Amino acid sequence: MLIVDDLRARKTASKLGLRIMGTVGVLLAAAEKKILRPEELKTCCDLLQKSGFRLSRQLVVWVEKWKSSRS
Repeated sequence: MLIVDDLRARKTASKLGLRIMGTVGVLLAAAEKKILRPEELKTCCDLLQKSGFRLSRQLVVWVEKWKSSRS
């Protein structure tokens, strides 16, 4: 897995047919594999937002619903 947060790199990866996953996708994958607990996923998202990382309202609501369904 290669993790980059650069638009040009993501576009190149897409052209090469590589799977693209954002920051929250990586965190969600960790939660689904039980590397993170559901509440830790929510905490990570909260911390990202507090540090200025933009998460859509729709994504925040989805993470909260996902957390509630797993708790």
